[in-house]
Amino acid sequence: LFWLTLLLQQEDANGNPTLPWWVLAIYVVWWLAYYFAFEYFWHGQTPGKRAARIRVVMGSGAALTKSAAAKRTLARPLDMLPWLVPYALAVLWTLATGEKRRQRIGDIWGDTKVIRVDPPRPLVDDGTRTP
Repeated sequence: LFWLTLLLQQEDANGNPTLPWWVLAIYVVWWLAYYFAFEYFWHGQTPGKRAARIRVVMGSGAALTKSAAAKRTLARPLDMLPWLVPYALAVLWTLATGEKRRQRIGDIWGDTKVIRVDPPRPLVDDGTRTP
């Protein structure tokens, strides 16, 4: 997207760099598709969630559904309000939902929650196998 910006930027009447509206639309679609695709196809994880060892699941603990992943993704801009102070509203909302829930607006709408994922356990060699 960085290179796309450099290639497609234009100048306004004052000579300031600007982007056409459709480039901004590509950014928004790409940004939303990133979260939806990774959370749905990677079983509730984006690369960042995977590194942090957390996962999104349904409120019941079941695997994330396509509908829930879409709702979480569509609510993401609301969670970022006000945009001047990114994620401030999301942090306040998350704190307001109580210590046990800690859900953002998208989690409540999609009936999802974020859980910790235990690291994979190493296989224990009990000495019964022969190489």
